[in-house]
This record gives sequence, structure tokens and C-alpha cells, in this order.
Amino acid sequence: MPAQLFRVMAALVLALPLLLVVARGIADGALSLIGLLFLLHSALTRDWSWIRRPWFVCGLAWWGWLVAVTLPYPSSYIADAVVIIRYLIFLAALEHLLLAPQQVRRWLSYSVMTAAAYIVFHTWWQFIFGRSLFGHPRFGDGQLTGPYDRPRAGAVLARLLYPATLPLMAYLPRAIALLPLILGMATVMLLGQRMPVLLMLFGLFLIAILYRPLLKASVLMGVTGALLIGISATLSPPTFNRLVTKFSSQILNFANDHYGQVYTRVFRVIEANPWLGTGANSFRRECFNPAYFQGLTPMSDGGGADICVIHPHNIYLQALVESGIPGLLLFITMVLCWLIPMGRGLIKNPSITRLALFVAALMHLWPLSAASSYFAMPYAGIWILFIGWGLVETRSHPQPEEHPA
Repeated sequence: MPAQLFRVMAALVLALPLLLVVARGIADGALSLIGLLFLLHSALTRDWSWIRRPWFVCGLAWWGWLVAVTLPYPSSYIADAVVIIRYLIFLAALEHLLLAPQQVRRWLSYSVMTAAAYIVFHTWWQFIFGRSLFGHPRFGDGQLTGPYDRPRAGAVLARLLYPATLPLMAYLPRAIALLPLILGMATVMLLGQRMPVLLMLFGLFLIAILYRPLLKASVLMGVTGALLIGISATLSPPTFNRLVTKFSSQILNFANDHYGQVYTRVFRVIEANPWLGTGANSFRRECFNPAYFQGLTPMSDGGGADICVIHPHNIYLQALVESGIPGLLLFITMVLCWLIPMGRGLIKNPSITRLALFVAALMHLWPLSAASSYFAMPYAGIWILFIGWGLVETRSHPQPEEHPA
């Protein structure tokens, strides 16, 4: 019975990258099913040692605190807090059992490459022919949407990019080793979403400082990226407008920009609820509370209800709003329990796969970035998948891979 359970769970994990790209609702169901089957597997084998993992202990403490501070609120918010545990159990399943066999990790790498290639193909098809294969035109302001009906592809591809392309460089001939990465970067830029481009460039910077064999290649990629942005002014004016013109205007006028107003609203909520927060998934409720309609100037309402969104656009601010200062500290501790082992010894014992997974995880968990809700699909499935995979690779102490650069 445990062997059959393992095969079912492994099959679901291998299908997950493509499901996260094409059917996030089904992916969420698959993720939850893996967690339930893993609990059954642990019961049958009487192996509960994963509960003692430091990150799981910290995660359980954070989750318990979040549930506790959400109890005074309506049952729907309590349910939102309770079901978060499934993500921690899914991560435990990946690290403790499912990704332990090297063969599963190899096939998972192929699956991630396929998911990234799917977005790249759809994006260039839409760019060349004006409509996607599903008939979707460019979005209202000219953005490409790839396989989706709205601008989401850039955020997904940026997170898949390095685990999908860097491992390939160890096996391709030197002359073409950089082509998958160049194509992936060009696609992210062509999609025209500002934060994914910034995160991608941040990831490239991390690669340059963490992995000396790729230093020259990273500099070359940075120069190539700058050239692509410049060329986009002619080849794709909507892309240039969003990445350069509109972005510059937002930075210069950040206080009055939508993001600036949302962050101001976030801090008003935090000022009034610093220790217990306002409960899970609560910003969609508190943002509309007139008590927090205060801008940066005394007479301003901070945009009123018109600026309201369902989450604070930053996972750490979300943790702070929902669970207060204690919850934020527990959340940060959990994150460090992931990142420190994943990054330990990475410079002395270089591995392209470990590097790609660490960079992909840090891109999402970097505190100075705008992001979706921390457990919104498909992004949650992607970063949890890479963290679980990275923790396993760290324990496996892989031999350094040869690199063509």
C-alpha cells in the first residue's frame, strides 16, 4: 500500500508544474490530495519524523498563531486560516518523501522545462500573429498575455525561468548553452510586466555573485537584457512604455501611485492593530474600512475605497497585517529555516540545480518586491515546489556539475 501511494503522489508532483500553468484550480486540488495521501502514508509507515523538522515546527507555530488571532472573526476567515496547513504538509511531503529519489527530481526538471516552454511558445505566437492560440488578443494597454486572457504569464515565467534553463546549460554545447536563458529572458521582457522583469534581473544578479563560473554569462545576460529593452521601443512599443516610461513615472510619483496608496493603507491598518493583526485574508475587508482612509497628508483620504485590493501586494506586509508583529516574526523565522539550508555551502560546493532553486525561492521571498498573496495559486505551488526540491538537493550533497561557461 505505501508503495502504491508513493507512485500516485509522485505522478501528481510530476504533473504539477504544467497544471500550475494551465489549470491552477486542478493544481490546487492535486496539491491538497498529495498532502492527504502523505498523511495516510505516514500513518501506514508510522513515520512522523518530518514533524520535527525545524522549518515545520516554525511553520506550525506561525500557522497556529494565525488561526488564534483569526478566531474572533467570521467563520469564512477562520476557514481561510485553517486550510493554510495543507501547504506546509505538501512541502513536508516533497522534502521527506517524494523528491528523495533522484529519478523523480530528474523528471520533475523535465516537467518544469515543459511548463516554461509552454508559456514561451504561446507568448511568441501571440506577439507574431496578434492573437494567442486560444484567440486572446493583447490586453487593453498592449500587454501580451501568452496562454492567458490577462497579464499573468510574466509572473509565472519569471519564477520558472532559472530552474527551467540553468540546468540545461550543463548539458548543451558551449556555443548554444545560453540560448534557452536568452529566450526566456526575452520572453519575460516581451510580456511587459514590471515586477517580473525586476525579479528576473535580481535573480541574474544573485547568480553572478553566487556562482563565479556564470559571472561572465550573467554580465552578458544583463547587457543583452538592456539591449532588448531598448529594442522593444521599436519592436514592441507597449512593452517599452510599461517597462520604461510608465515605470519611471510611477517611481517619481510613488506616493500618489496606486501601489503607494495601497502601502499607505497597509500601514494605517498595522498602526491600529500592531500585535494581533486583523486575521487571515483580512485586508480585503479592512481596506474598505473608512477608519483607515488616511493618506500621507492630513486632508487626504488615501484614495478612499477606490484603491482597495484583496491583499497588500507584499507577503511580509500581509503577514504583519494578518497576524501582527509576533506573526511576522514567526513567518520570517520559517522563511529563514528554508533559505539558510538551501544557501548553505552553495559557493564552496557549486551546483547549477541548487543555485537555480535557491535563486527562484529567494526571488519570490525577497522582502522588497510586490507579490500576490503568499498562498495564491499558481505562485504558491511554484515556490513551495522549488523550496521542497531545494531542501532535498541540499541534503543530497550533489557533486558540482560541469558548466560550459
